[in-house]
Amino acid sequence: MKKKTILSIIILMMSVMSFANGEPDFIGEQLELEVGYIKDLPIGSSRPRTPETIPTIYFNGSTLFFATPCDGCTLQIVDEAENICYELVIPMGTNELVLPNNLSGEYELRIINGNTCYYGVVTVI
Repeated sequence: MKKKTILSIIILMMSVMSFANGEPDFIGEQLELEVGYIKDLPIGSSRPRTPETIPTIYFNGSTLFFATPCDGCTLQIVDEAENICYELVIPMGTNELVLPNNLSGEYELRIINGNTCYYGVVTVI
């Protein structure tokens, strides 16, 4: 009885610690995003030495989950031929976004914020 109680307390503490650390329950795989620049900067400007915070985005099937706000950024889904298959400006307060049903396969996901582009690969089911 004592062992079961201690085990229950440990499990409860781990779940509370996970919640307190801001780690979400499993909502998908975290996307590995890279940083790029999409436009030349004006003469005399320099690129920042360290990029803005890279967004934390999870993906599951055809749904994106934004752990970091991307309000007002442009989201693009691009195929291997560089065709933009889907594009929208992410509405304020968006935490979750379901991609259209007509998408299936591997795409490049782009989150564009000004001249900065965060990109990674998603496989839409």
